[in-house]
Amino acid sequence: MKKVVLITGGSRGIGFSCVNEFLKHGWEIITTSRNPPPITDSRVHYYKADFYKNNEIIEMVKNVKHDFEEIHAIVHCVGDIIEDNQIKDIDTEILVRTFQINFFSAVLIAREFFDYIAKTKGVFIYVTSIAKDKIYPNIPAYCAAKAALSNFIKSLAFELSSYGARAVGVSPAVVDTDLFRKSKYTVEEAAKWHKLGRVGKPKDIANLIYFLVSEKASWITGVDYIIDGGMLL
Repeated sequence: MKKVVLITGGSRGIGFSCVNEFLKHGWEIITTSRNPPPITDSRVHYYKADFYKNNEIIEMVKNVKHDFEEIHAIVHCVGDIIEDNQIKDIDTEILVRTFQINFFSAVLIAREFFDYIAKTKGVFIYVTSIAKDKIYPNIPAYCAAKAALSNFIKSLAFELSSYGARAVGVSPAVVDTDLFRKSKYTVEEAAKWHKLGRVGKPKDIANLIYFLVSEKASWITGVDYIIDGGMLL
């Protein structure tokens, strides 16, 4: 039986690397984002959704459930840093939007697909961030949202455990993606923050995610894996 994975944010960065990694291992791919992934493959099924908008998430869920009876893994890669601000200058609207894209949308995906993953004894994988542990200056809302997501994973894992299903987080340090490249730092500057002397590649994260979905990780749940090139050392 061919296994099915739903990958959110699959059009670029870590999400797109996950699409390619799962294809390599023969999975059927459901992917959702604002834009389609730059790939033509009959095994990739694209559903448009803007994760800043809950109504679009719910519509996407409805369409996916109509087309697929089973999903064996969900990899949630959606996230964004909207604006640099110190706490004393945080705008309420920006705060809410930051939590929407980095936390609320993740909870909605868990709620809507909980029964699917429970049925297949599958796994939710959430891409969090090293920012849950290491405070980056001027993005307190992002750090807080990722910390909330990391803790939520534990609750989700607890509730899934009685079904034999799992939930796991992956917390990268700096990865060379569009999200990082819109910051004020260069890749060369960021490389110095990591003891291994380079920033991460999206494939580094996709490799870990695939392992955590695989049978080799079937006794792993409720934890948030740090993959940081030695940043925290």
